Amino acid sequence: MTTISGKKELDHEWIELIKQAQEIGISFEEIRSFLHNATTPKYSEK
Repeated sequence: MTTISGKKELDHEWIELIKQAQEIGISFEEIRSFLHNATTPKYSEK
């Protein structure tokens, strides 16, 4: 998310979700991996 001034603004809801995940023991790397895999399309050929 970028503001009019060109500075990046953090999404406070995402920050809160990441904090909650870390509080229950999910590492930042696990969060990053999950988000990366969730946004990468997977195509399977049958």
